[in-house]
Amino acid sequence: MTDHITASDIKWLDDPAVIGVNRVDAHSDHLMYADEDEYLNGNSSLICSLAGKWKFIYSECASKRPVDFYKWDIKDSSAAARFDEITVPGHIEMAGYDKLNYVNVMYPWDGHYFRRPLDKEGRAHLTGTFAEADYNPVGSYIREFDLEPGMAGKDLRLRFEGVEQAYYVWLNGTFIGYSEDSFTAHEFMITDVIKEKGNVLAVEVHKRSTAAFLEGQD
Repeated sequence: MTDHITASDIKWLDDPAVIGVNRVDAHSDHLMYADEDEYLNGNSSLICSLAGKWKFIYSECASKRPVDFYKWDIKDSSAAARFDEITVPGHIEMAGYDKLNYVNVMYPWDGHYFRRPLDKEGRAHLTGTFAEADYNPVGSYIREFDLEPGMAGKDLRLRFEGVEQAYYVWLNGTFIGYSEDSFTAHEFMITDVIKEKGNVLAVEVHKRSTAAFLEGQD
């Protein structure tokens, strides 16, 4: 893991050299259990699942997203009123947002607007390609949660099993990290930021980034 970066940058969407910020290095994905009984029962007390209902705002592009939503007090009625509710995990397209696409031989923007990939020397000419696009949907997710009993005081990691396609993460108002690569699990260290009660996790997901030149688009 590289030196810890404390602030996010929307320009990472356009930089092919940035695929992750503050991520834990890749490692074995074996599950961990507190004791043999937990292993035999397949129920680990070392995991706190955040699946379920999240507050959600859909934006057509980065310039229209609520930039500081991770700072909002979601218990305040005026802030809460700005959110819809969505089930995680899930696809926003299946929840009535954005539009479905399936292409396996071309990029979804081909014939609609021009995007320049890397040249043969690997140089990028991508300034603003995704961060300033008129269409590059953004999902702003936020939820409050408490730690499971017995997890306080341990070294904790926040794990995402898959996010399509680039995302920024904040916990309790602190920038945690950034990642690309839709369907690979990524982790971030959160020990110094998390609390026993009343944690607020915010995730800003951008549909496309420079990683889109490498990923299947269905």
